[in-house]
Amino acid sequence: MTSAAPNESEQERAQAARLYDLFRGADHRHGLYRVLRVVDGKAEIKDENGNGPADVKGPPTVALWEMHLTSNIWQLGVSPVRADGMCRWGVLDIDDKGVDFEDVVAQVAAQSLPVVVCRSKSGRGGHCYLFAADWVPQADMNAALRATAARLPFKKIDIFPPADGPGNWVCMPYGEGEKTNRYAAKTGGLAMTVAEFLVVAENARQSPMVIAALTRPPMPESVVANSEGSDRAARKLAAFVIEIAEAQEGGRAKLLYGRAKDMGRMIGAGWIVEEAVFDALLDASLRARLPYGEAVDHVRNGIKDGKREPPDASSDDSDLYPVIDKLVVLTGRRGA
Repeated sequence: MTSAAPNESEQERAQAARLYDLFRGADHRHGLYRVLRVVDGKAEIKDENGNGPADVKGPPTVALWEMHLTSNIWQLGVSPVRADGMCRWGVLDIDDKGVDFEDVVAQVAAQSLPVVVCRSKSGRGGHCYLFAADWVPQADMNAALRATAARLPFKKIDIFPPADGPGNWVCMPYGEGEKTNRYAAKTGGLAMTVAEFLVVAENARQSPMVIAALTRPPMPESVVANSEGSDRAARKLAAFVIEIAEAQEGGRAKLLYGRAKDMGRMIGAGWIVEEAVFDALLDASLRARLPYGEAVDHVRNGIKDGKREPPDASSDDSDLYPVIDKLVVLTGRRGA
């Protein structure tokens, strides 16, 4: 005797339970978005007064996920960060003008990134979800997402969660279930069903060790530094990091590009590895509060342009120390 197939409500309840587990995050509050109108082709998730999501006490329960799957009005918002600062997922929100959802899917596939891409409300850009198999500190998730973003060619990328603090709500995918326009993409850009998304997302969960390993992005054409000039390059990089981190508004981008180009010349000469330069300059630019995507772009372009013009070892004599091959001490005869 075979058991009866589950009815639609039972399927939705089971899917809601799996979505609840997949997107576990803030356990003391949640957000509720109300979809009211379409403006310039984009669904506005605001109330009549232009306010954003309602901040509601209590966890985002399975029942709220069921509502999310079935309602065409109310949508669920979840913060990735638990009250103790731990999280199990994060997201890159790509919203570049002129960048379509299909562009994001193609870039993620080309880079073999361990994220699941979902369509945004407008269809512009996309949301790239990184899932962890266990709870990790939000700073680790943020660092992994920053490194992942650095491998994508888009300028406007918002990252959730932040390195610290509660952060914002993220409006969950698959509002209204199979009728949604915020679906994940299969190969070729076709929409996944809720069931297909769950399988893909659950299988995409990464261990905390893998999450940590994502922090250092692989850089193309890296070279191993040789001894000649390496001390000089290290001193220059240390000075540039301080200069960029302390830079004020107005000229920060130009300074960053210029210093990245200076370091690119030294990379081209084989004095320092590209990955170390990229990480150090990017971190300094973020401390100077440059937008993430813009900073990545300037560092990449500066290094790329500088590598075409490697310096001569004798250039910039003011930064070189004399090399002593031999030290001879002459002593006179006693009493001379």
